Amino acid sequence: MKGIARPALLGCLAFALVAIPGCERTGAVRPQWSIVLRTDAPLPALADRLLLEVSDERGAPCAGCRRIFDVAASPWPFSFGIVPPPTASHLRLRARLYLARDTTVSGDPPAATAIDARVVLPESPGPVAVPLLTRCLGIPSTENATCNPTTRGLVPIPFADSGTGDPDLQPGSFPPARVPPCGNAPPLPGKVCIDGGLFFFRDGGSTSTDAERARAQLVRISSFYADRDELTVGRMRDLVRRGLVTSEPVRHTDDRKATSLCTYRGPDDPSGDDLPLNCVSRVQAGAYCAAEGARLLRDAEFAYLAGNGARGTAFSWGDSEDVCAHAVVGRNVLPIELDGSIEGFSDCRVVRPGLTYGPVAAALAAVDGDLALGVRGLAGNLVEWVEDDYDAITGPCWSGALFLNDPVCVTPAHETMTRGGGWNLPAFSASSQFRSATRTGAASIYAGFRCARDL
Repeated sequence: MKGIARPALLGCLAFALVAIPGCERTGAVRPQWSIVLRTDAPLPALADRLLLEVSDERGAPCAGCRRIFDVAASPWPFSFGIVPPPTASHLRLRARLYLARDTTVSGDPPAATAIDARVVLPESPGPVAVPLLTRCLGIPSTENATCNPTTRGLVPIPFADSGTGDPDLQPGSFPPARVPPCGNAPPLPGKVCIDGGLFFFRDGGSTSTDAERARAQLVRISSFYADRDELTVGRMRDLVRRGLVTSEPVRHTDDRKATSLCTYRGPDDPSGDDLPLNCVSRVQAGAYCAAEGARLLRDAEFAYLAGNGARGTAFSWGDSEDVCAHAVVGRNVLPIELDGSIEGFSDCRVVRPGLTYGPVAAALAAVDGDLALGVRGLAGNLVEWVEDDYDAITGPCWSGALFLNDPVCVTPAHETMTRGGGWNLPAFSASSQFRSATRTGAASIYAGFRCARDL
């Protein structure tokens, strides 16, 4: 076992069957299986907890033979010892890597986002290697079968391999996890270069079904450039003046109509230059990005940004649920101001008097904390057009493969969608997992966009 790091443990087992080296108080070290767990999964992006269970030859776990470890910062390989009991043979070991936040209501580790393996321990104690491979993500073992990483199917539980395993099997060595970073990518004005990676794409907003909340799709995102802010009126006016676009947004009007909330006032009026551009269709938004040599941000890219990459936070600022303190949402007219011409939510203005009505300047969206990976305004201000068509996470766009590589969803119905929260929407829209189908892709006073560019 020389050279293999032993992690800091959460305590010693209180029974004789499993003994972690260093946990026995007195007496000589007894013969034991020295278990070495190795994984190629990026940690803690895909897992921060490790479940260990020992069972007899029938698959029945022994009393107390179950332990859970926090492995978010543990050194790998992860090693421990199992002392043979006096009267048992063909002991089985189950190891499962998973994310604590996915633990079920019953307290069980999840199956859909876990890496699971079972082995039979050899007759004689000695060093034993157990690989936990990303290829087996989402394939739970049973009492009599475990995942075959080659086929991703279940096979009879094998005897564990002797030795300490493949030294090249290190956290993050799963090939799709090796995403070339931004590195020395040249800076682009107004854009942030985002290091890509693997993450779980989810749809867990307040409006999602139980089936959608239970679904998580592994997605690989290549490194890319994203606009720091929602595209502004000033940038739009520059495109118009340079003759790079053929259609202008709907213009602001000084009346009681909805167009009075359009932020664009024409190519010669700079009064709204700092505001995010709205009143554009998805087709127009895509054309404006193309005029700058870019494209619309994609659904999966937005999710990756809003959840702070592989961290998968609940909101762009982290996991604090005090949404009104961080995002420009829930800022429609108060009930006492409502004259029937505008509908929306004012929950944040109710709990925090003094908040402004409507969108704020694009660069100010982060003043309230709405910032992720250097990108501002993802949780609020305007909802944002994305390049993809809408498909539920349980639909064909988001299934059928272990991981999806830079996915772009295109459906026969071409139902458009927006991402992120908006100033007129309730607080739950600020969730990093919030997605909204919009059907027609028509211009809206509530929708803006930002552009992206491949590295």
